[in-house]
Amino acid sequence: MRTKQVKISVVYDRRKVAHVKGEGEISFYFYFTNKTIAFVPTGIKIKPEQWDTTRKEITDKHENHLKLNQYLRNEINTIMNHDIDLQLKGINLTKKRLNDFFDSDGSDSFLTYARSQLKRSNITPESFRSQRRSLEIFENFAGNLAFVDISLDTLNDFTKHLGKTYADNTIWRIHKDIKKYVNLAIKQNKINYHANPYMHFKNIPTKARHVYLNYQEVKAMEDLDPPEGEARLMLDMFLFACYTGLRFSDLSILDGRIITDRDGKLVLTLKRMVKVDKRVFLRLSELFDGKAEKLIRPYWDEFKDTDNIWGKKVTNQGVNLALKVFQAEANLDKLLTMHVSRHTFGTLYAHQTGSIFQVMKAMGIAKFETAQVYINLSDEL
Repeated sequence: MRTKQVKISVVYDRRKVAHVKGEGEISFYFYFTNKTIAFVPTGIKIKPEQWDTTRKEITDKHENHLKLNQYLRNEINTIMNHDIDLQLKGINLTKKRLNDFFDSDGSDSFLTYARSQLKRSNITPESFRSQRRSLEIFENFAGNLAFVDISLDTLNDFTKHLGKTYADNTIWRIHKDIKKYVNLAIKQNKINYHANPYMHFKNIPTKARHVYLNYQEVKAMEDLDPPEGEARLMLDMFLFACYTGLRFSDLSILDGRIITDRDGKLVLTLKRMVKVDKRVFLRLSELFDGKAEKLIRPYWDEFKDTDNIWGKKVTNQGVNLALKVFQAEANLDKLLTMHVSRHTFGTLYAHQTGSIFQVMKAMGIAKFETAQVYINLSDEL
């Protein structure tokens, strides 16, 4: 009997909830040869304005549109190839066979399952990389464990292993990432609820101590003279973050047009930060005696009409590696990362203004207790 290929497409917000919840889910739509249909949710939820109804894809209004559209295309291709394989055997793809295909990841492997769920997740690139790394670390320790082999003893042994290399809060984050996929496996009946290995495992983060640079240490970084090129760029990005408090996620995609000239003075208007839905407005000439404006102006003069004021893309990991070199050259005993620059700004700005409200406004902070940390640290200066 001649077989026909199933028709596959994607639909947005089939349950019509986006107008109430603000987001709708993308689903795969299947039309089978027996004239039955099926919808399979992707887990990807977006706002209505982020969906192109004509092209049936996520628009560039979503920061992860390229990755998510590629994922949708890859999934459709995978299913179509599975359908072709069945056709060659003279078998029609049915709704039941489709469900069996989605429910099976080809093995009883927890990590294979977790990675497949990670690919389908609608998370920021930073979270994606973090969770992928946590899964890699777990695999290096435990191998390709089956669901039933993940136990409390496994987690305790894993924690002891991590303690040889990682700080307490890093261990907490790794467990937090692993636990997410254990919970997903429980929801999908791949792990029995009563066999949850995290049920009796305590994973409590320690209170982090913010690392920041004082005025003398910032001056030591300013006095460095790296060669022109990538090294100079990375140092300038770190110092500009010390002067503005911007996270690397915002700094690395800083559009030249976001900074404008007002009566000869530069101002930065960030309509929305990457990690939080907060607007930031900074008068660069008024920050740290104009250091922020002085540093960025040469870049702005050259790249003000482009989508990258730095003129070149660099990674957070790359900057952090460079900072280790700068740290040694400046004779600093503090471990430098890009995030240290945000803590530096918060502490020094709190010291200069003495106002928790100004700290919150400048840094896009929503909670008083978060900003209060910088007020407290400023007392040490």
